[in-house]
Amino acid sequence: MTASPPAVSFEGVWFSYGSRPVLDDVTFQVERGAFLGVLGPNGGGKTTLLKLVLGLLKPDRGRVRVLGLPPRGARGRVGYVPQYTRFDADFPILVRDAVLVARLGRGRPWGPASAEDREAADRALEQVALAGFAERPIGELSGGELQRVLVARALAVEPEILLLDEPTSSVDPRVGRTLYELLEQLGPGMTRILVSHDVGVLNRHVDSVACVNRSVWYHGHGTITPELLEEAYGEPMDVVAHGHRLLEAHEDAR
Repeated sequence: MTASPPAVSFEGVWFSYGSRPVLDDVTFQVERGAFLGVLGPNGGGKTTLLKLVLGLLKPDRGRVRVLGLPPRGARGRVGYVPQYTRFDADFPILVRDAVLVARLGRGRPWGPASAEDREAADRALEQVALAGFAERPIGELSGGELQRVLVARALAVEPEILLLDEPTSSVDPRVGRTLYELLEQLGPGMTRILVSHDVGVLNRHVDSVACVNRSVWYHGHGTITPELLEEAYGEPMDVVAHGHRLLEAHEDAR
């Protein structure tokens, strides 16, 4: 029997924005069912890495594969929670409808949501503990509730891979902890790739780590050490496993 391909693989990938290089000769792979934490300095290439997985960008050189396919061929099997998503609080849309948006264009003619789509949206809301919010206007939600709606929207496509780009950057630490616990409970079948600056969160929840700073250093364990951070940030650091900011030493060094 042929083994299933990894969830994500990069093979000698280079990428630049014009004349500015962002990723240099990146090679690594993420096995199916992994919970990968991605960290690194601002501008180091973390979001670019996710956009390559989504097929929103194409590498200058090298190859990216998602579930054994070119990224665009796997799009319907990948959910994405972007770093910044804003809703107009006055826009008249209900929570269920905001989640249903993710189901549009899934191989069927455009039109009203099907019963299957509505069931998928309701399952996703149940997964994020918002089953009772389906008929509530989106503008009535708290920041933490809205963030869970965004995760539900990504889950509504019933993905095999879930990508999250700093999903708690705009919520307080208590809400963030609840969200990370939810993400941990989604496994083990779903591959999760989480970009975060919160070292304490990554130490507690992920099972593997990738440090991104032009290159990628992949570690098949979830323990973040000072040596690992030095690889990513290019300077000695001490791990701080609490608080919402990364490292005071790094903040002072900027």
